[in-house]
Amino acid sequence: MKIKNYLQFNLVETIASLFIVFSLLPWVNFGTNGRDSQIWPLLFGSLFLLTTFRKKVPILFLYPLALPIMGLFGWLFLSDLSATGISSFIAIRGILSYLGFAICFVAFMFYLREREFPLKIFMNINIIYILVGIFQAYIDPAVVSGIVASRDQTFSNQSTLVRGVPSLTPEPTYFAIYLYFISFLYLINFEFNPPKKVQILLIVNLLAIIFLSRSTMVLLFLLLTIPFLMHRINLKNLAVALIFILLSTPIFIYLFPETRVLLLVDLLFEEPRFIGLLLIDESINDRISHVIFPLQGALVNDLLPVGFHKWSETYSYLAEYWNGIFWYGSGGSIMSFFGLIVFEFGIFGLILLGYLFIKFQDGTYSRFSETFLLFILMNTSIPPSFPLLAMVFGFYIYSNHYKATKTLNTKKLI
Repeated sequence: MKIKNYLQFNLVETIASLFIVFSLLPWVNFGTNGRDSQIWPLLFGSLFLLTTFRKKVPILFLYPLALPIMGLFGWLFLSDLSATGISSFIAIRGILSYLGFAICFVAFMFYLREREFPLKIFMNINIIYILVGIFQAYIDPAVVSGIVASRDQTFSNQSTLVRGVPSLTPEPTYFAIYLYFISFLYLINFEFNPPKKVQILLIVNLLAIIFLSRSTMVLLFLLLTIPFLMHRINLKNLAVALIFILLSTPIFIYLFPETRVLLLVDLLFEEPRFIGLLLIDESINDRISHVIFPLQGALVNDLLPVGFHKWSETYSYLAEYWNGIFWYGSGGSIMSFFGLIVFEFGIFGLILLGYLFIKFQDGTYSRFSETFLLFILMNTSIPPSFPLLAMVFGFYIYSNHYKATKTLNTKKLI
């Protein structure tokens, strides 16, 4: 009997650990296929939930599952069920993306309910991402090409290349997004007062965003973060960060004179008006259109849910409506987490996001500013099945509904 209990305990803990590990490796295919996103977080999150649902389930924990349920209804009642090929694949991929996000969201809340934040796993995998990025930049850019499908195969072994390195993600921007959100999780877990070892890793992540990924979009994330979270950061640490930025800027300019960030700065001096940048730069043009078009498209559709097969038609209509201002890109996948949900599910998607935003709050200005920042960033090209964002959401819900109870129980035991 003791042996049986011992094995059962370890099996549950092993599955729990595997869920965390594979949620932090959402793009690694291990040579099984050539797609840039993988089913591992959904698979191991589901296995982990099967080991926990024998216990009482708070109804609040199940609300995120409304997302894939809405996706399924959208496919059955709003999409063309006779569609085959790429159209059918888009619907199935959309449902699986929503399901993966919801499973990670729910599973992480269950994980935290009975366990501490898995800091050691997070830090170890975080360091692996950094080491792979360094190896790609200075030794062999194709070091993980057999297990990760990179969308950009143009990078070389020159450490001063224009684009950054992708590490264990499909592209440099995703690498930077990953580092940003894993750092965000560290900060909210330690209430913006992390221990020394985490502070050091946060600095390393910042350096990697600047010197390895070189992502313009995530550098803008960092600039946008300052006014929202400045009141949470220790003044001494803030001063050190500002000094670091001042010192690293000339180094960055010297090492990467042709990187995209500097090219955009040059364009800004040549054309200081934002509309000028919008018309000149392809990437800015494409990304801004994917912020505006899904929300405007939802309004054009009277905030009614439209499912998975109307985006291309709406994109073409809005591109013509804007009379050539948004000239770059096509009606591919919507590159906006917030816009994707609002466009495909209309008023129901807006209600779901609004409900989550309210449930994230704990009555403090700090929590409001953190979550407001997240909802702004959700309008950028964050993947719809991104596990780290689901974990941030899950952490907020868990923190509001279980942290106080857990602390009270601990005091009683003492």
